[in-house]
Amino acid sequence: MTYALLSAILFAVVDIAWRQILPGVSIWRALFWRSLASSVLLLAAALLWEDLSGLTAWSLQDAADHLSWPVLTGVAGLVFFSMALQLAAAQLVVPIINLTGLFVWLWEWGWFGRVEQAGWLSALAVLLAAHGVAWWVVPAWRGPSASKSDAAGAGLSLLAVLTWSRGYVEYPTALEHIPPIALAGSVEFAMLVSGAVALLWVGHTMDAGQRRRASGVGVAVAMAVACVTLAYARIPAAEVGLLSMLTPVVVVAADRFWLRTPLRRQDIVAILSLLAANGMYVVAAMV
Repeated sequence: MTYALLSAILFAVVDIAWRQILPGVSIWRALFWRSLASSVLLLAAALLWEDLSGLTAWSLQDAADHLSWPVLTGVAGLVFFSMALQLAAAQLVVPIINLTGLFVWLWEWGWFGRVEQAGWLSALAVLLAAHGVAWWVVPAWRGPSASKSDAAGAGLSLLAVLTWSRGYVEYPTALEHIPPIALAGSVEFAMLVSGAVALLWVGHTMDAGQRRRASGVGVAVAMAVACVTLAYARIPAAEVGLLSMLTPVVVVAADRFWLRTPLRRQDIVAILSLLAANGMYVVAAMV
C-alpha cells in the first residue's frame, strides 16, 4: 500500500509541476527534456532489475507487434494532456485524466465486447463522468473566454484519456513479452525521439531553469512509474486504483490553497462528480 500511496502523491506532484512549466513554452521542448530524464532512469532501472533476456531475440516485427499500441497511444496521450494543461488549471484536467481506468472498461465493453455485462455501478460511473465534464463544457457556449479555455482543456483531457485508455487495453498482451518498467521506459524513449524530431521545426527556446524543471518532472515521472509498478506487484489492482484517487484530491488542494487558483461552484460540482465516477468504477471492479 505504501508504494501505491507514494505513486499517487508523486503523480500529483508531476501534474502540478508540469502545469507550472508549460504555459509560455513549447510543449515539444518541455517534453524532450522531461522524457530525456524519465527514459534514461526507467531504462536503466529495467536493465538493473528486470529480466530482459527475452528481448534480445526480437525482430523489428516483434517490436511493432508488441509495442506499437502502447507507444503510439502513450506519446499521443501525453501530448494531448500537455496541451490541456497549457489551457486549463490542473484542478480541471487531472480529475478527468483520473478516469482512465473507467475508459479502459468502456473500450473493453463498448468497442471490443470483452465484458459480458456492464453492471449498474459502471453505467452510473459513466453518467457521473459525463455530468462532471459537462459542467466545464456547457458554460463555454455562452460564457467568457475563460470558460472557452476550460472547455478546450476538458476536451483535450478527454482526448488524452481516450488515447491512453485505448493503449492500456493492449498492455496485458504487451506485458506478456516485456517487463513493466522496460515497457514504460520504451514509451518515454519514444516520446524523447518524437520531441527530438519536433525540435527540428520548433523555434521556441527554454532557459536553463526551465530545462532543469522539466528534467525534474521527468525524474518524478520515473519514480512514480517505479512505485506504481511495485504497487501492482504487491496488492490487487483495484486497491491501487482506489488509492490513485488521491492524485486529483492532492492536485485540487494544492491548486486551491498553494497556487491560489479560484475554485468556482461549477468546479466543485464537476470535481466531485468525477471523483464519484472514478470511485464507483473502482468499487464495481472490486465486487
